[in-house]
Amino acid sequence: MIKDRYKAVIFDLDGTLVDSMKDIASAVNRVLKDFGLPAQDTESFRSRVGWGLKRSLEMTLPPERMGDMDTGMELLLKYYRENPSAETEVYEGNFELIEDLKEREIALFVYTNKDQLTAEKIIGDIFPAATFDSVFGAVPGKALKPDAQAVKAVIAQTGYADREILYIGDSEVDMETAAAGNLDTLAVLWGYRQRDQLEKYEKLAYMESPDEIRRWIV
Repeated sequence: MIKDRYKAVIFDLDGTLVDSMKDIASAVNRVLKDFGLPAQDTESFRSRVGWGLKRSLEMTLPPERMGDMDTGMELLLKYYRENPSAETEVYEGNFELIEDLKEREIALFVYTNKDQLTAEKIIGDIFPAATFDSVFGAVPGKALKPDAQAVKAVIAQTGYADREILYIGDSEVDMETAAAGNLDTLAVLWGYRQRDQLEKYEKLAYMESPDEIRRWIV
């Protein structure tokens, strides 16, 4: 059983716990409109989510507009923070998965490259109070995941040893984060990446749905 092996689970946020692509795309497209650029299809953002908002914008702006990044980021943070969970939804089965883990007295954490205040707002808007023990988001002056020092600092803040933690995520960033922290990891396939994009990374298993994780943990 998972309780015999792990004492804590760290979840990625975007693409793992929640589908936030519509809200991210909406905020970026508002920036594009301000810059006189055409909006981009929401689905085109699938590969741009997971690296943090700055990278999402960098991957969207044309090369000749990279000089507008600072202004663009100010606008993007403003727009996204206005209502970051307007169209963000929890993936089906995650509430039940979380309930199962809590019944097993597993500590639950969220680790995301989204800025701390926005991450906390999304969690607060969508999940019941005290669902997670802590939420770890991006803060000024500190590296994002999968930076090894940043990952190890988060692990230290959980109060658990790396061998006691299971990491669950959907992207290359998450697989690299788990590797940097020497964490066992499950790669989920309901998020923003395909199986072939994650093949080269070490993992315990692929998971097609939260229900499959629920079966796996028992």
